[in-house]
Amino acid sequence: MRRLLLLMLAGAVALLAVGIGTGLAGHANALTRERHDLMRRATEQSQVLNDYFERSRSIMLITAQNPAFAELYDLPGGHDDRIRSGGVVLKQGAT
Repeated sequence: MRRLLLLMLAGAVALLAVGIGTGLAGHANALTRERHDLMRRATEQSQVLNDYFERSRSIMLITAQNPAFAELYDLPGGHDDRIRSGGVVLKQGAT
């Protein structure tokens, strides 16, 4: 009787240890999957930002070569004054 009780107790402890081990392994796997997903999303977003800034750089380079901008900034006065005045330079740049 006592032997049976000890065997049942040992079995219960073994099952408890296996259950805890399985739970910890499952948790570790879930964390690993989450880390991989976050790394993938971060890489994708990094590429989106790089593409955005590359497009912005290209647009700025093309715009900088437009002679209407050089003429606009050669005019006297502040930026707002130049824009408000309208003038030939702004009409040339719009075409």
